[in-house]
Amino acid sequence: MDPPTTVHKPPARDKAGELKAAQNEQSSFQSPVAQPGPGVDPQKIDGDSSNGKYTYTPIDQTPDLIRLLRNPNSPGSRGPHYELETHSIHSGPPFIALSYTWDDPDAELEFESRPSELHIRIGDQTLEVRPNLRLFLDALRRRRGKLVDSPWILDNIAYFPYFWVDSICIDQGNITERNHQVKMMKSIYSQAELVLVWLGEGNLGSFEENGWDSGWFSGLLFERRYWGRLWVIQELLLARRTLLMCGNDVLQWSKFADCLKAYGRGELEAPDDDASKSPIGSIGRSKGVRLAERKVMWNENSCLNSGYTLDFLIESFHDHECADVRDKVYGLLALVSTDGRSGENIFDVDYAKTPAQLFEEVIAAVRNSPRLRSLRARARFSNTLRKALKLPPETVEEAEIWLPTP
Repeated sequence: MDPPTTVHKPPARDKAGELKAAQNEQSSFQSPVAQPGPGVDPQKIDGDSSNGKYTYTPIDQTPDLIRLLRNPNSPGSRGPHYELETHSIHSGPPFIALSYTWDDPDAELEFESRPSELHIRIGDQTLEVRPNLRLFLDALRRRRGKLVDSPWILDNIAYFPYFWVDSICIDQGNITERNHQVKMMKSIYSQAELVLVWLGEGNLGSFEENGWDSGWFSGLLFERRYWGRLWVIQELLLARRTLLMCGNDVLQWSKFADCLKAYGRGELEAPDDDASKSPIGSIGRSKGVRLAERKVMWNENSCLNSGYTLDFLIESFHDHECADVRDKVYGLLALVSTDGRSGENIFDVDYAKTPAQLFEEVIAAVRNSPRLRSLRARARFSNTLRKALKLPPETVEEAEIWLPTP
């Protein structure tokens, strides 16, 4: 039988009873029931019962259906392995959405001599995962029994029942499904109970001991590869609640934002006299600071229902990295609002389009932007977009692309 939704928080921890105590976590919101969410067939589990490489069950592409990864460590799980379940994003169980970078050279080096570990069991099948995601899943498992000092999250995130992880919950080989799920990114990250930011392996222990007085620590944190990934922009900005995780340690976003404000006030100093050797001297130019500042502004100005224009976002974040150049546009649509229309309604996400076709479609969408009224502004934007999509200068004639549609 599945455990009740609300249980009592355990008394003081002891090493022998850590695992049992952690299963009785209590948070400021009710722990989700350990069954599939309302309106979903409990048997609608992805894959089949045969052994071998994992195969996705096609998802019904109605507006609100997503897959969720069921955590085998959670109370009431069906077995020792992960499961993929289909749920309504509106009526399904609460979930944590992961924000991370797919590619990480350090993580890849970690598994270079043991590639067989880059698989997880989903039911009776195996699914290959990327090295950085494997490190996260391992770090999450190591957190069993470690309490999180937070008033708004489960005392132990390692036991949260459901996670949304893009590379697992979306069939990346199915273009039609990718198109459908990318359109839902705004709903996924804005409705997640928590967006958990995985910064990679490391140690945040020095923060608890020294605060942000350590310039080296601040610089290394801001310079992590995560901050340069394009997809994390909307993932981070849309989050209602955010928690940073680095190795085995976690850090509340509010404390991270305090550090950023202290930096803006000039209160962070390099730990030695030679500032040129300290990362603190360069964090102001880093993508991490730029993105974190945007997140603080977004939260404080309640921008969730307003958004930005597409041309502003492309010019602001065109230098962020993504594996598919079309994501330089698609990865920002959840933040767009133009004339009362959301980005998803300006044009369709379609990975069958070429970058050249997408270029023309973006120009048509931003043609009437107040920011692009002058010839100089139009030339600047078209050049930025062309470089972002890795198109040659002669792809489209300047004089033609800005003409009104007949």
